[in-house]
Amino acid sequence: MIIPCFIAMFLHLLLLAILMGEVSIITQPTTLRNELYNTLWFLKSLFICYVIYVTISLIPMPFKIVVTLLLLLLIPFVGYFRLSLMLPSFLFGIFARRYELFQKSNVMILIICAPLFLTCLHYWSADSLIQTRASLHGLLNGNFSSFFHYLYVLLTGFSGTLLCCSFFYRLIGRIGNSVVVQRISTFGRYTLGIYIIQTFLLETILSFYVKLDIIFSPVICNTIIIPILSFGILISCILLVKFICKNKTLSSLLLGYSN
Repeated sequence: MIIPCFIAMFLHLLLLAILMGEVSIITQPTTLRNELYNTLWFLKSLFICYVIYVTISLIPMPFKIVVTLLLLLLIPFVGYFRLSLMLPSFLFGIFARRYELFQKSNVMILIICAPLFLTCLHYWSADSLIQTRASLHGLLNGNFSSFFHYLYVLLTGFSGTLLCCSFFYRLIGRIGNSVVVQRISTFGRYTLGIYIIQTFLLETILSFYVKLDIIFSPVICNTIIIPILSFGILISCILLVKFICKNKTLSSLLLGYSN
C-alpha cells in the first residue's frame, strides 16, 4: 500500500496544480508536507488506531479502560489524522461487532437511535468537525464547550452508525439473501479503491467547485442533497474501481490490490 500512497500523493498534487492553475505549488515545502500527511489520511489514521488497539489488548482488562481514557485525554487534536475522533470510533466499531449490536435488539436500537441521530443531524453544520480541535484534551485546559461539542460529534457518529447498520440488518433479514443482496455485498471488496478514488472526486474536485452549505440550507443539504450526491459518487467510484481492476498492474499501483 506504500507505493499506491505515494502515487496518490503525486496525482493529487498534479490535480491541485491543474485546479489552481499554479504548477509551482508542487515544489512548495508547505504543500508537500500537507500532502504527506493529508493524502489518504484515513488509512494512516486507521493504521495508527490498529496499532494502539493491539497494544491496549495486551493490557489486563481492569486497566484497558483507564489507558484508553488517558490516551483520549492526552492526545491533542491531530489535524492530520483526526485521532481524537478516529480512535474512539475505531474502538466503538470493534465493540459493536464483537457484541453483535447490529444483529441483536435491532428494533430497540432503531427506536432509540433514529430520533437521536436525526436530532443531532439537525444541528450539524459544515464546521462541526473543525470545532473539535481540542477534543477530550480540552478538559485539561478547562475548555468544557469544546468537550461537549466533541461528545456531540461522537454521539452523532455512533447513533448514525447503529441506525444505518441495524436498519440494513433488519432489511436483509426480511428480504432474505437475494441475488441483489449478494451483488451489493460484493461491493465491500472495493472499499479501499472507493476511498482512494473519492479522495479525488469528492474531497478535491467537487469540494473545489461546489459549496453545498452556501447554496442550500443545512437541513436540505444534509437530508436530501448530500445523500443523493453520495450515492452518485459511490456508484461512480465502484464503476471506476471495476474498470481499473481489469488491469492487474494498474490495480496494484493505484489501488494496492494484489490480484
